[in-house]
Amino acid sequence: MNKLFNNRKLVRLADFLYLSVLWAVFSLPVITIGASTSALYYTIYYSVKNEEGYIFSEYWKAFKRTFKKATLNWILFLITASAFYLDSVIILQKTNGSLIGIVGQMFFLLLIPLECFLIIYIIPYISRFNSPLKLVWKNSAILAFANLFDTVTMFILLIISIMIIWLIPIIVVILPAFVTYIISNKMEKIFAKYIREYEHENHLPM
Repeated sequence: MNKLFNNRKLVRLADFLYLSVLWAVFSLPVITIGASTSALYYTIYYSVKNEEGYIFSEYWKAFKRTFKKATLNWILFLITASAFYLDSVIILQKTNGSLIGIVGQMFFLLLIPLECFLIIYIIPYISRFNSPLKLVWKNSAILAFANLFDTVTMFILLIISIMIIWLIPIIVVILPAFVTYIISNKMEKIFAKYIREYEHENHLPM
């Protein structure tokens, strides 16, 4: 029994290594990070957890399927986050560091983590559901702020992970898949809760 358990752990570790390398390679153009992350989330959910399909084929299938939506949302995220940061710098410079300038700067800087809260849900949502973009944005916003504690927890986990990869780049071969696995555990519980509520409200069989 212990041998079987250890074998499963080794297989899971090998899956994390393989998926992390795939994610890093497919993320190299930077603008494809959204699609790469969406594919990573889907493969973690479908192949690793449910032990179905082959990792590369599922990853490639999810990457192609979600490429347009995930890439568009990732580019929008990068543009708006950069714009918020630049606005915070400009407003402080133009007001010569006055109290109004500091307040304005804090306002724009606060918008960046709020936007991060949304993208944390948008990418998995695109990965798991085939919905129009307006519905993706609406539902992601609702989920992010209705589950604020989990949202903040996932945000902090991602920030810590990014810092670790920045300091120890080699850890990119294992950390992305491992962190996505942890996040997917929380995310799938949130998705499941709202799917049950939707089915109940619409009298659908559960």
